[in-house]
Amino acid sequence: MKRLNQKGWGLSAFLSFIVIFFIAIILISIGAQKVGIADGDHRSKEENPPSQESNVYTTAEIEKAKGYKTLVHDASSRYFADKHKDRKERLVLSASELVNAGYLESLSVAGNFCSGYSIIDIKDGVPQIQSFVQCGDVYMTEGYDFSLES
Repeated sequence: MKRLNQKGWGLSAFLSFIVIFFIAIILISIGAQKVGIADGDHRSKEENPPSQESNVYTTAEIEKAKGYKTLVHDASSRYFADKHKDRKERLVLSASELVNAGYLESLSVAGNFCSGYSIIDIKDGVPQIQSFVQCGDVYMTEGYDFSLES
């Protein structure tokens, strides 16, 4: 039987070459993404639309949204005194109900519509009012429950 030429590549040299080749391809693709040659969706970064999470609101806009909590609280207090002063059980007033009754104007800040509600509990004949507001992604009162706003 004829012997093969023993001067060619061995299996270990061939596998080493394959590993080095794949490492080089990985490094080239990472470098291409960093430089911006290959960004995955074949569009330049300027063509990508800004995400909603990139909205940055000014301190004045955030403070205005926080101030709506006081407006909802005051409107709820007036509405309760006018319409439900003899009530003995819990009452939930939505901001839309207060707007429809004329006790509150529509609320919005930085292009975001604001909604809210007040929870009125009666303790020893005195109404205890907790108000909550939500203005899109500008501001939301801690403990806000979306199921109570309608």
